[in-house]
Amino acid sequence: MTRLRGPWYERRFLPEHCGNRLNVNVNTALQNSAYLALGRVLLLKNPGFDRCAPDTIDELMAGASLARCERGDLVARIDEPFDHLCLVVEGVLEIRTLMSGRRHLMMFLAAGELTGVLCCIDGKGQLHDVIAHSDVVLMYIPGDLIRRRRIIDPDLSVALELQLAYRSRRLYELLAGTSLLSLRARLARLLVQLESGFGIHRGVADIISLRLSQTDIADLLGTSRQWANRELNELETLGMIRVKRSSIEILDLNALVELSSSG
Repeated sequence: MTRLRGPWYERRFLPEHCGNRLNVNVNTALQNSAYLALGRVLLLKNPGFDRCAPDTIDELMAGASLARCERGDLVARIDEPFDHLCLVVEGVLEIRTLMSGRRHLMMFLAAGELTGVLCCIDGKGQLHDVIAHSDVVLMYIPGDLIRRRRIIDPDLSVALELQLAYRSRRLYELLAGTSLLSLRARLARLLVQLESGFGIHRGVADIISLRLSQTDIADLLGTSRQWANRELNELETLGMIRVKRSSIEILDLNALVELSSSG
């Protein structure tokens, strides 16, 4: 298993990584069964999968396996084969890509989200590195099973197409925000998105439950840590957020939404 300790990607990879360990026993048979049951529920919540024939879902689940990865484990490496549909059952994954010789954080995948869709369609390698941002439980469905079942059940193909459409729109929004909005507006948009996916309401604030460093935020914004820190401080001065160690509290979500579209 590859374990990345300390600052990301400043260490060499070890030979084996979490993504190859598809038959890990997740503590007990009872937990195994509970996680698979939860995985089925989460899979069906993804657009299009609820339209698949019941026997399609049954066959996919019969071929599914679980893996537990610890924070920092490498789940998939860029350009390497990854012929599985991977569902996050518990925890958070992060997607990193290579830019200008450095690997940058692009986005997070929360429980219920999928990765490996394109690999299951074309059988080629991963487009990016996938890292366990927290301890995670993952459900893997083999790519050959997906391809066989697509022939029998066209609705499975539609589900995969909807996943690709979702990712295309998400990428477009990311690129549009990077090229058209000011850094402050991009930060506001990022915080709104993180609040939507990871926000927990407590008192007068919404706490982003995801553990974030200022380096993570800078990577997501495509800027330096110093500039990200300056903009965070400005939003805190304006009363929109409160910055704490490894967490951010949203104090005025409406103001952030307005700022995120102001350019």
